[in-house]
Amino acid sequence: MLIDPISGFKMKRARAKGGILWYCPYSRGRALTVACAKKFLGADGTREIWVRSGLIKITSEYRCPSCTKKMIAVQEPKWMSGVTVDVCRACHMIFIEPDEHNEVPHPEDFINQHGDSTVVGRTGEAAAEFFISKDKHEADKKALVGDGPEKYSREIMTYLLLPGEMSEHGYARLGWISIAIMLLCVFVYSQSSEAIVQFFGFIPDKPFKNLGLNMLSTIFIHANLLHLIFNLYFFNMFSDDIEENLGPKKYFTFLFLAPIITGIFMAGFDSGASASKPHVGLSGLVMACMVYYALQFPKSRLAYLFPAIHAMRLTSGGVGFMRALRWIRLPVWVVAAFYVLKDFIMYKYFGDTANVSYTGHLGGALAGVILWATLSHKPDPKRDYDVTGEIEITPGRLLKYQQTK
Repeated sequence: MLIDPISGFKMKRARAKGGILWYCPYSRGRALTVACAKKFLGADGTREIWVRSGLIKITSEYRCPSCTKKMIAVQEPKWMSGVTVDVCRACHMIFIEPDEHNEVPHPEDFINQHGDSTVVGRTGEAAAEFFISKDKHEADKKALVGDGPEKYSREIMTYLLLPGEMSEHGYARLGWISIAIMLLCVFVYSQSSEAIVQFFGFIPDKPFKNLGLNMLSTIFIHANLLHLIFNLYFFNMFSDDIEENLGPKKYFTFLFLAPIITGIFMAGFDSGASASKPHVGLSGLVMACMVYYALQFPKSRLAYLFPAIHAMRLTSGGVGFMRALRWIRLPVWVVAAFYVLKDFIMYKYFGDTANVSYTGHLGGALAGVILWATLSHKPDPKRDYDVTGEIEITPGRLLKYQQTK
């Protein structure tokens, strides 16, 4: 998924003879690889842009549609158009702003020739339409991208191989209930002691201790600081959207039933030495939130930061290799399925350990499925967007387009 740096919307993909290019129907920005740019800008012009991007390091105001890092602003030579284009050397990506380089076609112009596109065919009118209605699209922009890993608080956590949220769903208010729960977890941790763990922790062999209230009280207790930080990080990632999706009353029901379903599952399937020990933490509720979120917002993505090696051809000949960090975006349902499968395998072959309650995680996942099926709202078509298919740019269409220009 590529994100248009002007509008923040997902870019659509089109297949041209020279390769793949991406475009935004709102801002009419276009992104293409260096190899594809040779088809439209010429080999000499593309080579000049690439060389200048390596010699003159001028930071662009735009971020790369692929890796989200700041691009390099490159002033083209006068024998070309003389405009400024943006280059990401890590991704070999060139971004072209609206009203620049008409030789790089906007794919929806081919549809407009047949009168079946809602996007204005002329470049100037389409760009003006977008900027005039920018306020109207602001909520949709947040629904599609959000700040994701660009927020420092999230980017720091991604260096620990934790995911960063790429999609926030355009909700207007803060999740005060979720914030209150996180503050209560921090307060309880500051007062935590072995006596509190033994009295308020959930013991699978004694599910109805303290009238069963331990199923609820245990979520506020944590074993150590890392346990607290990681649980709150994941809970904060998913809970605000769930709270707004359900509303206060249903969200209270969710928070009440999820720990109870998790506790009943643990009482039925936990065995061995761990069944007689107190289990504490927000992990079961976090798993319930993750699974609910994945089912309710399946098109949302999480970004992981991984080291990568990029290969590039050197002007002097040969191939050079560059080490860098790269964002890998995964649909949230893939991440949720991975965690559930991992917990199932660990429970199946190793059972619950003294430090990790895999039955608690699996019980939370089951709670997420049950509560999503019973409480969730239907998807909002204004917020849940689908990715359309590719537009094929054939040589005949390209020639006709260039002749009209």
